[in-house]
Amino acid sequence: MTKNILILLLMFLIFSCGKKDKPTSHENHSEEKEELHLSDQQIQLGHIETDTITEHSLGDELLLTGVLKPNQNKLTSVSSRVMGRIEKLYFKNSGEEIKEGQPIYDIYSEDLNLAAKELKLAIEKKKLLNAEGVDMERIIQSARSKLSLYGLSQKQVRDIENSRSFSNIITISSSTSGVISSTDVREGDYVMEGGSIYHMAD
Repeated sequence: MTKNILILLLMFLIFSCGKKDKPTSHENHSEEKEELHLSDQQIQLGHIETDTITEHSLGDELLLTGVLKPNQNKLTSVSSRVMGRIEKLYFKNSGEEIKEGQPIYDIYSEDLNLAAKELKLAIEKKKLLNAEGVDMERIIQSARSKLSLYGLSQKQVRDIENSRSFSNIITISSSTSGVISSTDVREGDYVMEGGSIYHMAD
């Protein structure tokens, strides 16, 4: 019995001496807090990317995104001053720039053609008939004013006066400058008097 106890004590001493000293819990904590270990799955789920720090210049150009809004106080609408059919649109896409005086559409209009014929007829009567008591110049001026109200320029009115014949399709020019924000008709569409053709922004 005593012999067995001695053997056990001897084995215990040998085993104790063979063990390495373990660091204290404080030492373990200080070593572990310096590193963070993540699995491949955790890195993928966290969308974590690593790269090497390098030096380089940023450059002078910076690309940013934004939304462009026109000034609401400078929006204009181009509308038809006479009923008719749009034969041609000179501008069809939003973002196109229109300058004042540029042709913007061709229109066939019975009312417009009738007003042009009235002007031609008044001029011919003035030449052929020296009618007393009839102020032909006043009638001619009234016909000119009607064509101007329909959107024709002074040059177009003079061309109608001086030409022997004129086209039934009249070109209308823009009275303002701007950028098209929307096109409200297509070629071949009929428009009423006051019908919108374009919306433009300054």
